[in-house]
Amino acid sequence: MAKSKKTAKRTRPTSLTLRVGLGKLFGALIGASVFFSLPAVQPDIDLALRFGMWGWYILFGAMIAMAGIYTKYPIVGWPFPAVLRGAVLGFGLNIILGCLVQDNMMQAFADYSEFPLADSLPILQMGIEGLIWGAILDAALTFYAGQGKDLVKKL
Repeated sequence: MAKSKKTAKRTRPTSLTLRVGLGKLFGALIGASVFFSLPAVQPDIDLALRFGMWGWYILFGAMIAMAGIYTKYPIVGWPFPAVLRGAVLGFGLNIILGCLVQDNMMQAFADYSEFPLADSLPILQMGIEGLIWGAILDAALTFYAGQGKDLVKKL
C-alpha cells in the first residue's frame, strides 16, 4: 500500500546575507545595462566612468538590500512599504551620483541644451532613474528574500 505524501509548503529563506547578495547581483545587472548603454548616449565617454557606474549600481543594490530591515519609518513608526523604501533610497543615492558626475553628464546632455533647466537636467534624470530602479529592486528583493526582523534573526 502506497503512503500518501503530503506536499510540503515551499518557503523562501529569509536572511540578510541572501538579500544583500541578491541586491548586489541585481545591481550588477543594472550596472551592466548602464555600462553597455552609455556609449549610445555619448560615444566618447570615458571607460573609467563606465566602470565606476557599474560599481555604483552594485553598491546601490547592496544599500537598498540593507535597508530591507526597516518595515516602519524609524522616527515616527509609520509603515514603510518596500516600494516606497526603495524609491526614496534610490532617489537619494542617485542624486548623490548625479552631483558627483555632473560634468560628465553635462557632456552627455549637450545635445539636449534647448531646455531652460538644462544645467540641472542630468541630476534630476539620475534621481528619477534611481527612484524607478530602487522601487523595482526593493520589490524584487522583498519578494525573493523577505524583509523586516526575520532577516536578522539568524545573525
